[in-house]
Amino acid sequence: MKFRGIGRLRKIRSRIGFRLKNRVVVLLYHRVADLQMDPQLLAVSPSNFASHLDVITSQYRALSLRDLAESVRCGKVPHRGVVITFDDGYLDNLTFAKPLMEQYQVPSAIFVSSGADGNRNVFWWDELTHLFFNQPNLPESITLTIKGRSLRWALGCNFRSKDKEVSGRHWSVLSEQDPTPAHSAYRDLCQHLRLLDTTEREGILASIRQQTGGDCPLRNDSRAMTRAELSDLIRGDHIEIGAHTVSHVQLSAISKERQIEEIKNSKQALQEITGAPVTSFSYPYGERNHYTQETIDIVKRDRFLCACSNFEEVVTRTTDPFQIPRFVVRNWDRGEFAAKLDDWFTQPRE
Repeated sequence: MKFRGIGRLRKIRSRIGFRLKNRVVVLLYHRVADLQMDPQLLAVSPSNFASHLDVITSQYRALSLRDLAESVRCGKVPHRGVVITFDDGYLDNLTFAKPLMEQYQVPSAIFVSSGADGNRNVFWWDELTHLFFNQPNLPESITLTIKGRSLRWALGCNFRSKDKEVSGRHWSVLSEQDPTPAHSAYRDLCQHLRLLDTTEREGILASIRQQTGGDCPLRNDSRAMTRAELSDLIRGDHIEIGAHTVSHVQLSAISKERQIEEIKNSKQALQEITGAPVTSFSYPYGERNHYTQETIDIVKRDRFLCACSNFEEVVTRTTDPFQIPRFVVRNWDRGEFAAKLDDWFTQPRE
């Protein structure tokens, strides 16, 4: 005999069971800023970030990544812990995120691409956004040679930047449709540039600059931190600096020798800048196909204590400390963020 509602009771019991288990959610942020256009969905507004911190401190246990890694290595994790991490090393991590984290007494790990510091400390995806969406006009098309192949993208004739901004203000690379040919070309080029090593990628960007008549000025609202600013970032007790390669390259797309250079040189540069040991690493892009077992072995040999990925799972006592999963945070208000956190803690994971 079957009783009606028994399945629902089992589902409720399962959710309660997962709620009671010790598990930690690691959050992945990139930027804390108000942006008019954010095609990569990297920014959380300062007001929303403050509300996220309030939810964490009032309902969960805020942990440092260092403490979490030590717990995982010991085969245990705290109950309802939350760890905040940032990738890339944008200036707004210092100007907006750090003061708020100090206000709420919340620790964080900020993974920095060490090669972004310098005369042109703008990330390639931000430069591509500028070249496609901040120019007065675009040519009818652009032609690029990538990996020995000549590729052409139609952009539309004399399509004004104002029109692109209006039609694409809420557009992102996750949108199902592209409002203009320029948006479609931008999306496609993001996939191509991600797979390139530094020299070839810079050559492609130079060609795009030449064909669009654009340049990428250093802007304080979208650049990476300088060496001096990184030194300011680590003052205090709330922020740990981690390595994120030199040039934010997809590690699975380059040779073992280049991976060793990117990982080792990033760690050394950041230790020289901060004067502190760098013991954590974050794989650029971070999905499982963006790094390999060879990559993990290199990270271990370089004496990192943990490494963060970018696939969605909770952390438990059996989590691999060199593949710590994270949940990407979007620009959610307090209610939506609180609901997301509750769901991540209670939903069963494979």
